[in-house]
Amino acid sequence: MRVLTLGLCAAMLIGCGSTTSETYSRDPMTEIANYPPPPPDYKRVRVGIAEFDDKTGSEIGEQAGVQMETLAHRSKRFNVIDRTQLKTLLNEQGLEGIVDPAELAKPGRVRGVDYLFVGAITNFRVKTVKQKKGFDLGGLPIPGRGNRFSAVGVDTSKTTVETQVGVDIKLVNTTTGEIVAKDFGEVIRQDLASAWGMRILGSGGQASNDLKIDEDSKGKILRWALDESLKKMLPDIDERFSREELPVCPKCKTEVAAGKKFCQKCGTSVGPVACAECGAEMEPGSGFCGSCGVKVEKK
Repeated sequence: MRVLTLGLCAAMLIGCGSTTSETYSRDPMTEIANYPPPPPDYKRVRVGIAEFDDKTGSEIGEQAGVQMETLAHRSKRFNVIDRTQLKTLLNEQGLEGIVDPAELAKPGRVRGVDYLFVGAITNFRVKTVKQKKGFDLGGLPIPGRGNRFSAVGVDTSKTTVETQVGVDIKLVNTTTGEIVAKDFGEVIRQDLASAWGMRILGSGGQASNDLKIDEDSKGKILRWALDESLKKMLPDIDERFSREELPVCPKCKTEVAAGKKFCQKCGTSVGPVACAECGAEMEPGSGFCGSCGVKVEKK
């Protein structure tokens, strides 16, 4: 009886230990892509997502672009151009360099794309903070817990990791170079590696406690930071695309006040203008009537 009682107590202690680690660990992905609906008068625009500039050497710029494409679609605010199609459009128009190394969009029409999300990854690091020691049944999985060991034998349910990731994102008008919204996400979180569903492949990097993780784990961490940034950008995006779209001067790229036919800055016509002499419709930006040659008076 005494042996049975001791055995039951030991089993209860093991069960309590596993329950505690799961109770205080929350999957950080639960709030991802949980966006409020756009305003009722919101007007969708066509956007493309360029490959992110990876300043960390982690080779995750392409993956960040893929993740951002998914989040932009989930926000229900954009008509998202497939990234493969975007590359084709840029190649066909000779605009492969529309996004320069500093992640700035050069003013210039991209047919089929109104706006571009461009961004950079400024920080990406995963490191061990601490590892709890305790009875683990000789390294065997506990029934009902699944496989909690990484590829290198690290018990992820007892390993606390710190994830650091930083991104800079901006939404740019491809015609004018106007930055509609811009923000950054610099986020740090400490949690059990198992809370992320993280797969550890090894160690190495900036310090001895740095960890190497697989591509799926990198993707989850990237989504977390990209989502944080997009959420902060939404108020500016909603405000911009919920008001009337103003005409843009074809010459100086300045927005023209509603109802005006000429740019207040340089005087260029910005919409269909009727010639005062013959009544013919003139091309925007033209200084003379193409039908009778009369000079357009700026108003």
